[in-house]
Amino acid sequence: MGRNTGISTFLNLQMLLAFCVLSVGLVLLNIMVGWRQWRQGSGSIRRILWVSLVFAFLEIVPILSAIPLASFFAASDDVLQKISVITFIATVINFSFVIGCLRPFVVVPNYDDLLPSLEEPVIRNRVAELSRGIVESCV
Repeated sequence: MGRNTGISTFLNLQMLLAFCVLSVGLVLLNIMVGWRQWRQGSGSIRRILWVSLVFAFLEIVPILSAIPLASFFAASDDVLQKISVITFIATVINFSFVIGCLRPFVVVPNYDDLLPSLEEPVIRNRVAELSRGIVESCV
């Protein structure tokens, strides 16, 4: 008895559609997470979109790397279950590390405006004052 290629093709299309939806969802999630840092750092839309795309790719690398393994071990259900569990765990760990990179390093409570620029005279004078203090304490 031959394989039913119609069902197989339908399942492959469903998997491809789910993968595309996951990828777009991750890009949107990355933009939402990095939005505050983008706004406070006065970044560009192109930059946050590019970073979100790269990070979405990094977040789904475990899934992409499991596809060849799953197709190689397609005959064994036990191995496929183990690959699925390992892929899920790796994706969750990878996601948590990558999403942390989008959060701002400096969080000022209740402050959503742009952070002051280092070119402002008040900031430059304060940095110079602190630098002089450090140099004098070392000498």
